[in-house]
Amino acid sequence: MMCPIASLGRARTLIRFAAWMVFPSALFAQSFSYMELPTSGSPNVAASGDVNFDGIPDIVVGGGMRYPTEMELFLGNGIDGFEPATTVLSGLGLTSALEVVDINRDGFADLIHVIATHSGSHGVHVYEGDGSGAFELLQTVGTPDGGNSLALGDLNGDGFDDAVVADFSGYSVVYINREGTLSHGTAFPADSGTNNTEFADMNLDGELDLVSSNFFAVSSNVTVALNQGGGEFGPPRRFPVGLAPSWVAAGDLNEDGIPDAASAQPYLGDQRLVLQLGTGTGALRPGPILSVGASPSRVFIVDVNQDGANDLLAPMTSSTGLAYFPGRFGRFPMKITLPTGLGPVWAEPYDWTGDGLLDLAVTNPHSNTVSLLIKQP
Repeated sequence: MMCPIASLGRARTLIRFAAWMVFPSALFAQSFSYMELPTSGSPNVAASGDVNFDGIPDIVVGGGMRYPTEMELFLGNGIDGFEPATTVLSGLGLTSALEVVDINRDGFADLIHVIATHSGSHGVHVYEGDGSGAFELLQTVGTPDGGNSLALGDLNGDGFDDAVVADFSGYSVVYINREGTLSHGTAFPADSGTNNTEFADMNLDGELDLVSSNFFAVSSNVTVALNQGGGEFGPPRRFPVGLAPSWVAAGDLNEDGIPDAASAQPYLGDQRLVLQLGTGTGALRPGPILSVGASPSRVFIVDVNQDGANDLLAPMTSSTGLAYFPGRFGRFPMKITLPTGLGPVWAEPYDWTGDGLLDLAVTNPHSNTVSLLIKQP
């Protein structure tokens, strides 16, 4: 059970130079408190979970701009917020993906860490946690050309989380978890320059399918590969989205029970999010286009305001803001800019205070910070 973080406003006594303020939002029922956690590196991705088995959620961040990088841990203390960052792993390649998960079902949180394309020791690294916040390398499996993203889900119905890594050479690489150990990856083609792959049941058959963004594809597309059972996938179906999608997220955007897709396009004119609506057959049809500006490098589908409808989050990498589009019945009429540090690239939703409200952590590699937006009752 999570222990509430009772007085986040006193976090400055633990985190030096932490900025703190409260700001309202027109479409939020609550305000947010804002603070920044300094890191020693350039944090690229963040993951959350109770890594030291004390019932209090923690944050793990991986670096992604300066090589070699470190993995840093912010331990939740249950009183004032988070303790200052400590280094749990060092001498790493550029972190492109990170998840906190109990991969071997021993009751302790483990780490799955993906090293980016053309970086040292690229591939998938599994670190076993001992319940104290310490980790030891358990397994390394390679990919054809590094790895750009990580998705976890049970692909073969055995109750263990399997993994899919997007490989920049144009593949989604599937690793089946056989009772705590990832098998060597099987590569399924996506398209040229695959930036990320997500899971979603695109044809409503009860199996998780692969949805990928393809940066260098001639048509700059999103592909869907349907699960054939047991972690085997059919050929990709291509759905054009415009110039150079850098990320895709999959989820129900119009409340019809069918997964849809949202793609970030940071390089095209008005710098936008392109939505594609699922048909329930594995196909995607054109949907709304949302203007973002300021280089939206990634997009996340999250019910931020917990009204039962999914919203959109897009870190605006050439700014100090996180674009938030509240959604309702497939409409996203307003962009709200939430404050961040410089150059945000990742948004991690989690309830760190145990109050049932969804908070956000945003990584800012250009200011070497993690922004925390804690929702207030």
